[in-house]
Amino acid sequence: MADLDRLQQELGNLLQLCRGSDQGCPIIDGLDASAE
Repeated sequence: MADLDRLQQELGNLLQLCRGSDQGCPIIDGLDASAE
């Protein structure tokens, strides 16, 4: 399951990059909303 852990870490990095950008990440924000 090491691959899954690595994928989750990569996704977390992408989330941080998107949230740190000026335009934000509407697609990922939508995914977050649907996951709740």
